[in-house]
Amino acid sequence: MVGVAAGPKPARSSIALITRIAAGALAFRAVSAFLAFLCNLVFPLYQPEQFPSVFGSMRAFWDPFTRYDGGWYYQIARNGYAFVVGGSYLVYAYQATGSTRLTTGICSRTQPLSQAAADLGYMRSLPATGAQGATISGSVHHRDRNVATKSGATLLAPVGSLGVVMECDGAAYRGTTDADGRFTIAGIPVGSCTPRLESPGDDFLLTVNTINIPDPRACADVSLLIGARKK
Repeated sequence: MVGVAAGPKPARSSIALITRIAAGALAFRAVSAFLAFLCNLVFPLYQPEQFPSVFGSMRAFWDPFTRYDGGWYYQIARNGYAFVVGGSYLVYAYQATGSTRLTTGICSRTQPLSQAAADLGYMRSLPATGAQGATISGSVHHRDRNVATKSGATLLAPVGSLGVVMECDGAAYRGTTDADGRFTIAGIPVGSCTPRLESPGDDFLLTVNTINIPDPRACADVSLLIGARKK
């Protein structure tokens, strides 16, 4: 008797292949959504309505380049700020030369209205007759004081009760840091300002960068790092 070997059943092979593809797509989409969630933790966008709808529609589920994934951050960087329909925002916009449109982006202070308390507070403090001058805010930390509690970690200590001076075109404007190392100096005129310490003692500014104030309504935020002089 001559036996004939049975060949593979096409139907079962096709089903197995389709199952593998579907499982791979599902796994990819799950990993993609998880990475997007981690990305949002590192770079929060203050839009909590994003993630409840990650699996809310088949289109969002199968499209690996929707705004819920890392590709969304690329689209924001390329195309500007990602507004959500129905949201309320404080928008900082500019008009390019030769254009009639206003433009904004992620490098501006455009942000959801719920996160704009500091900006709104400054705007509301302006006199009705005109601007009172720009505001320079910032923080001061000490390079040689590590307050991290975890071994191997670095967390520079804020410096409180430190006088900070902004020298702007021959005039000096002063402020004092609070317990968190934060300071605010108002009434700054248009021009260039250079920071320095009021009473540095053994400490000095590690870097001294010029701060440009282009408009009397401007706000600038700076991070100052100081260190101890070697004896």
